[in-house]
Amino acid sequence: MAQELDAAVDPAAARVAPAWPGWVAAVAGLVVALFGTGLLLALANPEFFGLPPVSSGAWIVGAVVALAGAAGLLGGLGWLAWRGVRVRRHLPAERYRGPSVILMFVLAVAIANLASVVPLLLESNPVTAIGEAGPLTVVVLLAATPVAFVAVVGLFVIRPRALAGATLADGQRTAWNMLRGVVLAESEDFYVRNEKGE
Repeated sequence: MAQELDAAVDPAAARVAPAWPGWVAAVAGLVVALFGTGLLLALANPEFFGLPPVSSGAWIVGAVVALAGAAGLLGGLGWLAWRGVRVRRHLPAERYRGPSVILMFVLAVAIANLASVVPLLLESNPVTAIGEAGPLTVVVLLAATPVAFVAVVGLFVIRPRALAGATLADGQRTAWNMLRGVVLAESEDFYVRNEKGE
């Protein structure tokens, strides 16, 4: 069914790789990543979960499982995003020819979360390290999401020219249109406040 819908967008879509490998890898990777995260937390703080004491580095097992699941998740999402570009590549230039925006959002968030976890895993105990992270870890945590969004948009929208025909400005009228929008927004805000008696 999905293949037929894609063919309606692009007649050559029947020759594009199927979508199911991406979905299988993404769902399986998410399940494994969640399981690995739970295992990581349990092995890092066994007394909190009522488990017998384990060796200090046992949490690494959970970290490896979680990272393997995250790799599968990112691989599956990346497959689907790449496929979206391939399916829509023959659309007119004024149409959006990139992958689903929601898919790219999920992919960027997944990348950011993975990048945020890595510096914590380098600490002796990733659970207690959250509250006492060093400056470098804090910088990574703060920068991961915007950098991930820029990377995903650059890879799946800018590089394949998915918005080649889109106009981001109105030429000489850009400044005037922006000023008009600000004035209209402010006047509407003033009207609402007047109605409320503020």
